[in-house]
Amino acid sequence: MKWLARWAALISGCSSLMVEVLWVRVVGFAEAGRAEIFASVLGTYLLGIALGAYLGRRLCFGSEQRTLRGLFWLLLASSIFDPVSIIAFSKSPQELGGLLAALPWIVGGAALKGAAFPLVHHLGSNDQSRFKGVSFSTVYVFNLAGCTIGPALMALVTLDHFSTREHFMFISAMSALTASAVAWRAGGTRLILMPCIAAPLLWWVPDPLRAKATTPEGVPMVFWMENKEGVIHSAGDGNADTVYGGNVYDGRINIDLRTNQNRIDRVHGLMLAHPAPSEALVIGVSGGSWARIIAGYPSVHTIDAVEINPAYKRMIERYPAVSPVLDDPRLNLVFDDGRRWLRRHPDKRYDVIATNSTFHWRAGATNLLSRDFMNELKGHLKPGGIVLLNTTGSADVVKTAASSFRHAYVYRNTVLMSDTDFVPTLRQGAARLFDVRLGPSIDLDPDSSEDRQLARDVAGYPLLDLDAFEQESGRRGEIVTDFNMITEYRNARK
Repeated sequence: MKWLARWAALISGCSSLMVEVLWVRVVGFAEAGRAEIFASVLGTYLLGIALGAYLGRRLCFGSEQRTLRGLFWLLLASSIFDPVSIIAFSKSPQELGGLLAALPWIVGGAALKGAAFPLVHHLGSNDQSRFKGVSFSTVYVFNLAGCTIGPALMALVTLDHFSTREHFMFISAMSALTASAVAWRAGGTRLILMPCIAAPLLWWVPDPLRAKATTPEGVPMVFWMENKEGVIHSAGDGNADTVYGGNVYDGRINIDLRTNQNRIDRVHGLMLAHPAPSEALVIGVSGGSWARIIAGYPSVHTIDAVEINPAYKRMIERYPAVSPVLDDPRLNLVFDDGRRWLRRHPDKRYDVIATNSTFHWRAGATNLLSRDFMNELKGHLKPGGIVLLNTTGSADVVKTAASSFRHAYVYRNTVLMSDTDFVPTLRQGAARLFDVRLGPSIDLDPDSSEDRQLARDVAGYPLLDLDAFEQESGRRGEIVTDFNMITEYRNARK
């Protein structure tokens, strides 16, 4: 009985924390990575566990057989509830959002798993008072081991090989098998096969992430890949397909300045602002369009590109417009956190740095938008070096850039910043656009009046300083730091 209780404690702890991590992943994906999702799901899940533990104590009164059967029915209910919850969540209306649609299923699933907590400790504890603490703590150690091993293996290993759907199926099967073991120990031979009723449900479980994936109506999904770093996908017809990272817009596969569907002129603005960029750094490769543009400039000798999700390489390989950059000997593609990589390479210096960060209101955005990060970037610039930072329209990011660099100007929804006045160089750089080599159908033609005007428009695009941008945006910006995280919380989505 003691070893069965310990095993059940390990499995209940393992399944409970794994499901919690999966719900954070699923709801965060459905809510486009809003910063408050983790705390909301965690608080809801803990509430469900507390409620379940409180109700589960009632099953501890009575005989051992009664408690065993109570544990069996809880494990059986949990093995059925998990796939049912995913089916219901996946079919919920998109207008309901992720958190509201998941709320009852998070509470219910957590309550079932939390109710098993007092039962396994009751069954695994020695009735003799002098051994009570030892036996109770032993069961608790097994429970904590499950709480640690399960989510750790999932977050570090198994999410690279199995989908979220498959993890939910595994957890359900694990609970069902444990229920059968409990039924056998309780002498309920008729109950041993009952967990098999959960098996048919597993085949009906849809992928909750695909069910909540953002794609334009009527546009087919071209690429999908899930790993421990997150989920990326693309949608389109092969003509400037839209890229999504974590279910939010992450750019388009386009390097044609004439169509400029992804505002690729911003990267050209960065390159033209420097008289002869040789060493370049790209943080946030995404679909590869920015790196491909930078590689088209003949003065560039080295491109270090840092991307946190290795799945983007697989995506780039699918698109002929950007895939040549992977074969470019000048490119050093690294899969790492951009900020961590900079700290690990303090001696690296660049002429231009392009930071293609995500929307400022998403969880973790502060890491690439704070004054602390901008000071890190300053330390990696050569004299006269320039940074292009994606502000995604945030007045706070523009304010932070202006407080970190002597010259900071908004170019579309990005900010160009440097300690050297780069505006004269940018304004005189239109002719250099005709030297960029990306492909015969893409390269600008100096004999075309339309292309000459396009080059002048890129080099002469109106720049806004901080005061002008604040006036246009209608509010004063605040300096973003690693500690206040104001883009994610205080001024979310503004």
